[in-house]
Amino acid sequence: MMTKEEVLKQFGEGLTKALEKDSKNKTWLAEAVGTQNQIINEYQKGVKDPQMYRVALIARALNVTVDELMTGQIRAKRKALKGEVLPAPEFYKELNKRLNMVLEQAKMNNNQLAVKTGINPGTTMNILNGKRKQPRLSTIAMMAAGMGANINQLIPDLVISESKEN
Repeated sequence: MMTKEEVLKQFGEGLTKALEKDSKNKTWLAEAVGTQNQIINEYQKGVKDPQMYRVALIARALNVTVDELMTGQIRAKRKALKGEVLPAPEFYKELNKRLNMVLEQAKMNNNQLAVKTGINPGTTMNILNGKRKQPRLSTIAMMAAGMGANINQLIPDLVISESKEN
């Protein structure tokens, strides 16, 4: 079972690698995602648990997938992403739909997921029902692992499709 501390440590290490690979600094990233240097520093140290939307913004700014941030396995050559991250309400609505779809595919119910992940069943239920509006990275990563899913299966497409832009 994956712990919150492990998730945050992995994310911090992956974030540091992504910044180094593109020779970016915390100040640049903080400005790109609308936060402060100190917050990026806390993410890198694994002491702050970002909201999933912030993780999507970071991944988009660094042109990597969330899975790459989580594993630290940053692709050497990447195609530039087009478009922008979905607006937060759409992002979370899509995340919620995907969580429920993957849970159904895993043939699990909320209580089984809670037992498998060690997350309070009330928390998992509120996320699955869309009542917890801005879930944190650690919770979503632990839920994904508990369902046997890759976190990228749960993360809404980062960019708005061209048909939505027009």
